[in-house]
Amino acid sequence: MGNDLLQKALILMLAAAACFMGYIIYSGGWNRADPDPEQNSGLMKTEAEFRDKLTELKMQRDKVQRGVKRLNGLKAESIQYLRDKGIKSGDDYKNSDDRDIKFAVKNLKEYAAQIAKIEKEVEHYDEAINGIRVMLDRIERERINKSVALSEEESFELQKIILDLNERLDVETDIFEDEELAELLDLEMVDTGD
Repeated sequence: MGNDLLQKALILMLAAAACFMGYIIYSGGWNRADPDPEQNSGLMKTEAEFRDKLTELKMQRDKVQRGVKRLNGLKAESIQYLRDKGIKSGDDYKNSDDRDIKFAVKNLKEYAAQIAKIEKEVEHYDEAINGIRVMLDRIERERINKSVALSEEESFELQKIILDLNERLDVETDIFEDEELAELLDLEMVDTGD
């Protein structure tokens, strides 16, 4: 019986060790690094992240704008309802005791407030979208500058070529040779009358 108990305890220990090792292997090992805090900071660092965020913001803005359109539709229905009930001004509202009119005016007030709030959110989306567009333009300019910029070595080689060409093309003036060339021209350029 003691031997049987010892075997069961050994089997349980081996099973626990196997589970523990499985966990270690599954979780990435003993020295698993903590996640990079910069990576999870929510700040965009790459062009792809900026482009993804731009797309996401445009979709969210469009969704919000559709909400504004729906609210404007409901507001217009409330206004039409009030007109149908004979309300054309604030005085008409004040002189009315109809509870339906009171509820319709409260709804109208809530629609107007909600529309104003959401339109402010649209402005925030527009500001963020424009900011990201500016950032993407900057990234594009930097990419173009890097692609067309000369390295120091290329710049040095071009300067050497230019200096070499200037030296080859430089015509040295010799006073005696200039006199000979002038005489040659005088002889050759004489109109023979042919």
